[in-house]
Amino acid sequence: MVNFMQAPMSVINVGADLFADALEIQGVEVSRVAWRPPAGDVEALRQLLADREVDEANNVAVGRMLAAHPVIVDVRPAHEGMPVLREYKLLHAGPPIEWKRMCGPMRGAVRGACIYEGWAKDEEVVLFHCQCRFLWLKIVHRAIRHLLR
Repeated sequence: MVNFMQAPMSVINVGADLFADALEIQGVEVSRVAWRPPAGDVEALRQLLADREVDEANNVAVGRMLAAHPVIVDVRPAHEGMPVLREYKLLHAGPPIEWKRMCGPMRGAVRGACIYEGWAKDEEVVLFHCQCRFLWLKIVHRAIRHLLR
């Protein structure tokens, strides 16, 4: 079995060049894919772009982002700031999904996180945890909304 934590890294970057640039600076081999989401229904897109309310809402959102002055107060593991994120809990940004339906890269990320966190000594233990639903895998925005109630 290949130990993916020690194997040379090779990345396929889809979309944002910022990520690929940062990896290349670190000496990582990157294959770039120039992909953009499909426009979909051209007439619906035309109506959306012509909608003044959407334009005004975007201007408000951008104005708020530009007016913000974030300050780093502290950096520490998430479970220290939010105790409900105890061990064996992973948050992801994708749709609800079970281990058996995850794509290879997502499974690799889960494996890497479990090994990095010390929850599993090797990939076989991670596989056992995931198949037995020992890990708590939740969508980040839903989990955070629930935690902040």
